[in-house]
Amino acid sequence: MKKKSKIIAVLMVIIILATLFLSYNFILENTHHNCKGENCPICIQLEMAIQIISSFKWMPAISFVLLILWVFLKMCLSVEQNIYIKKTLVSLNVELLN
Repeated sequence: MKKKSKIIAVLMVIIILATLFLSYNFILENTHHNCKGENCPICIQLEMAIQIISSFKWMPAISFVLLILWVFLKMCLSVEQNIYIKKTLVSLNVELLN
């Protein structure tokens, strides 16, 4: 199940990056087109591409916040595990031979 989740995550990242790349490419190629007026289909597509790119601008901020939360959670869990494990002579396998 873990492998399937990783594959899905990688595919989602590829789709998002392809969407951004193709939107930028469409904007660069069609910025100076022969506009037909008010209902120009290329202008409508350009506006949609701009909206797609602007909607992804918040993604890096969200991913950075999630990364910080993940690191904090990992640190808390490791500290919590160390707090509850008491080192005794039995847990350290010490033989008391006298």
